[in-house]
Amino acid sequence: MHNRGFFQKLYPRIYNEIGAYYSPKIFAAFTGLHVAHTANIGLDKVPTAMRLMLPGLKDMIDKKMPMMFLTPAILEAVQRTDFDGDIDWTTIKLPYEHGVFVLPKGGLVSKDGDVGFIFYSRLRPGTYPPPMASLPKMIMDHTSFSIVALCPEQGIWYDSNLSDRYRPTLRLNNLFYRGEGQGFDGDPYVKPTTLAYSEYDEENLSEDDYAFLEKLGVVTFGMLLALQARPALLTPEVREKVVKASGDKPQREFWTPTFIGKGYYPKREGGTGTHASPRMHWRRGHFRQQAFGVQRSERKVIWLEPCLVSAKVGK
Repeated sequence: MHNRGFFQKLYPRIYNEIGAYYSPKIFAAFTGLHVAHTANIGLDKVPTAMRLMLPGLKDMIDKKMPMMFLTPAILEAVQRTDFDGDIDWTTIKLPYEHGVFVLPKGGLVSKDGDVGFIFYSRLRPGTYPPPMASLPKMIMDHTSFSIVALCPEQGIWYDSNLSDRYRPTLRLNNLFYRGEGQGFDGDPYVKPTTLAYSEYDEENLSEDDYAFLEKLGVVTFGMLLALQARPALLTPEVREKVVKASGDKPQREFWTPTFIGKGYYPKREGGTGTHASPRMHWRRGHFRQQAFGVQRSERKVIWLEPCLVSAKVGK
C-alpha cells in the first residue's frame, strides 16, 4: 500500500460476522490504490467518475467511512420495484451525501463477476478539500451525482455520472433515454452516444454495459427511495470494542455493520390457482409520490412493496 496511514483512514472499522459480503478492506485497498495513482499521474489523467469520487471520499473519511450492508431480501425487493415519476436526485433525501452500499455476494452480478460495493456521491457547488494532501482541492460549479461500482474479483469499476445541467431528474429503469431516435445534447432523457467527459473516459459501451448500468441505477436510487419511504429499514452500527494501539499496530475498532433491511422479509400472498402444479410468481412493487402539507404542495415517497404470490391447487 502506498500509504499505510491513509489505508487505515479508509478502513477504520473492523466488522464482525459479514461472511456473506466482501470485506470493506477490499474496497479500502482498491480505493487507496486509485487515490495514490491519481496523486502520481494527476487529476486530469483519470476518468471523470474516479475524479468525482475524491471530494466525497474526504467527507467519508471524516465520518469514518459510512458503509451500509444490504440484506439479500431488501436488495431483491428494490430490484422488483418500479417508479413511474421523475426522480429529482438533486433534492432527494440521502442517509449520507456520500456513502457505500455493500452488497451480498451474488446479489448483483455483471459480466465481470459480483458487484461487491456501490459508492455514491452527491456534490454541490463549492470547493472541496482532497482526501490526500498531495492532491489539489476540487472546485465544483454545479451539482452532480456519481455512482461507482466495484467488482472485486476482477478489479473492474463501473460508473455513471449525473449533472444537473443535463439530467436534473431521471427515471428509474430509464436512466439514459426515453425514446428512440432522439439526440443527446440538451435532452436529459435520451441515450447518449458517449458518456465521455475526458479523453480517459470509456466512449464505446455495449448494450450489455448500458443494461447493467441501468441495474446499478435501480439498486442505488431504489434503495435511497426505500429509505426515504421507510427510514426504519436502516439499523445503525454499534461499536463493540476498541483495541488500543500497541507497538507498530494501530488502534482497532470492532463494529457491528449498519444494515439496511435487517429482519426484512418480502410480503407473501396465497393464491387460488387451478393448475395441477402450484405456481409462484412476483407481483412487482411501486414507489409513489403522495401529496401532503399546505395546499398539498409537498411530496413524500410511498412504497407499495413487491409481493411473492404463491398459487394453491384448486379443488
